[in-house]
Parts: sequence; C-alpha cells; structure tokens
Amino acid sequence: MAKAVAKCLVDWECADEVVAVCSDTTSSNTGYDLGAVVLLEKELEGKSLVYLACRHHLLEVVPKHLFDRLIEKSTSPDLGALCKRLQDGWDNMDQSSFKSGMEDP
Repeated sequence: MAKAVAKCLVDWECADEVVAVCSDTTSSNTGYDLGAVVLLEKELEGKSLVYLACRHHLLEVVPKHLFDRLIEKSTSPDLGALCKRLQDGWDNMDQSSFKSGMEDP
C-alpha cells in the first residue's frame, strides 16, 4: 500500500508537498516497523510525516471503550441497550433542530 501511494504521489508530482497522512488507527497503518505510515515515510526517502488519526474512527473508538467500562462490555457493533434504544427510537425523534457535536460552540 505504501509503495502504491508513494508511486501516485511521485506520478502526480506532489510528493514534495505532502506533510501529513491521515488513516484509521489499526496496526497495519500505525505499526512501528511495518505500518503503512512508516513504510510511506521510507518510500518518500525518509521524509517525516505528521500522523493524523482519523477523527471519525476516534469518535467511534472512544465512546465504545467508555461504554464498555461504565455500562456493559459490547460484543457487537451496537454499544449496548442504551444505544439500541436510541437507534430504535431515532425515527420518532424531532430532528429538525439537530446539530452535530462539531457545531456546538
């Protein structure tokens, strides 16, 4: 994967402009020796890149660990009874004034 990305960056003549990389936090991307980010840095002749963990992924992982610790250990994508209740009742909620947490001042 790192070789393919590096080749695209060179082909598109923008490898010198790259300063950061964003991915999910799986070890295949973030591994110390063989993670795609480290391998991409090597492919780009030792260039040091800023690593940005994907916010979407982090916003899933953090609440999951919180729910596991405080409520119940989840073995499936739904995060226990609390989230299941929210999911089941979602269509009945007034969503006309919905704002994401990113919009909250």
